[in-house]
Amino acid sequence: AGLERSAQSLRLAAQAFGLGRYSWPEPSSSSHQGLASALSELKDALRKVQSVFTEMSTDDPELQRIEARLHDCSARVRLFQEASTHDDQAHVQWLEQNSFGLSLHRSPLSLADVLAPVMQNAAAPWLFLSATLSLGGSSDKPFEYFKDRLGLHDAREG
Repeated sequence: AGLERSAQSLRLAAQAFGLGRYSWPEPSSSSHQGLASALSELKDALRKVQSVFTEMSTDDPELQRIEARLHDCSARVRLFQEASTHDDQAHVQWLEQNSFGLSLHRSPLSLADVLAPVMQNAAAPWLFLSATLSLGGSSDKPFEYFKDRLGLHDAREG
C-alpha cells in the first residue's frame, strides 16, 4: 500500500500542471516543492519494497524482472531528485501527463558522449540523411555543427 500511495502522491502533485507536456519546474517554485516531496516519498517506498525482494533472493525469473524494474524506477527517481537539487546544464527534464498517467522524462542535450562510442565500436558504416543536417556551418564544411553535436569529429562527408 505504501508504494501505491506514494505513486498516487506524485500523480496528485503533478495534477497542478494539468494534461500535457511541461518543463521540469525551477527548484524555487511551489510546484517543484510538491513534486520533490512526492519523489522523496516514492523513493522511500521503492526502497522498502526492494528490501523485501533482496531478502527473498529467489531464482524465479518473474520476481527477478520485478526486482530489476524496481531498481530501474529507483534509479530514475534518484536522477530526478539529483537534478532538482542542482542546476543540470547537460540534460533537459520534463513531465507529461495524459489520461493514462504521468511520466517523467530526462534527455541529454548532447548525444556525443553516448553515440560516438557506439558508432566507433560498430563495424558498419553510418549514413545520416536529412534536409536539415546542415546548420550554421560554412559552405565548405556544412555538417560541422551536426558532427560536433554527435561527437563525430572524424566522420567523412560525401
